[in-house]
Amino acid sequence: KIKWWTVTKCQQHQRNGAVESSSSVLSDLVNERTRIVAVSHASNIIGRVRDISSICSFVNQVTRNKGHVVVDGVAAAPHLLSCGSGTKPDWYVVSLHKLFGPHLGCLLGNRSVALQVANIEGHLSNEKLSRKFEMGTMNYEACAGAIALNEYFNDLGIEAWRRYGDNHSQKQKTRIMTTQASGDQVEERSCPLSNSARLSIARTCIVQVETGLLNSILGYLRKISRVRIIEDIGDMKVTHDGDCIPHTSNEQRIPIVTFVHEVISSSQIVEH
Repeated sequence: KIKWWTVTKCQQHQRNGAVESSSSVLSDLVNERTRIVAVSHASNIIGRVRDISSICSFVNQVTRNKGHVVVDGVAAAPHLLSCGSGTKPDWYVVSLHKLFGPHLGCLLGNRSVALQVANIEGHLSNEKLSRKFEMGTMNYEACAGAIALNEYFNDLGIEAWRRYGDNHSQKQKTRIMTTQASGDQVEERSCPLSNSARLSIARTCIVQVETGLLNSILGYLRKISRVRIIEDIGDMKVTHDGDCIPHTSNEQRIPIVTFVHEVISSSQIVEH
């Protein structure tokens, strides 16, 4: 049976001949028999980011760790690159082309949960485990592009450190080989950063650029009295005792803005 977590109050409706229930409160929909809770990390319409950690903690508690939380991270991953601290989801799905990578879907899974689903006991390498979920012929070209995507983010972190970091630090030096644009000269530089540190710096750079652009468009739209920015997601919350998810602040959203004008239609705005 499928239930829907919606922005409106509890109701029942017909879908494909079956009666399905929905509610704005997640606790109305989840019980000890629930096995899958699928939710998006962020809205690709209003940019709202959900508290995935709180959702995972609630589902684990109610289902006694038998329910799996599956997160659609396609809209969020290019901007957040993380579910934050706290309880992590069992499964997280992304599309790498949203991250400047190839057109390749990617499923990230908690190792213990993946072993359970694959009905495997004992030790199994990550490579062999992943092949249990890849039933068809692998897209080797796209996989090579996924490796290059990691190199791209690494390069972003290294370049940011070179420009704005401490270039004279002697701690934990790592030798980095870089090729100039001409392709015929290679120079050796040093970088005191681990791979995770480079990725973190790259993420910070992306967030800073996007935040500046987001603040500009929001500041402009909020000065127009006849423009309404759509930010409210209704009555959605995890439990009845919990607060409704608040209006989105700049820090809680991805750089997507939806707005309407009192006089000018949406189609006219697009045409203009």
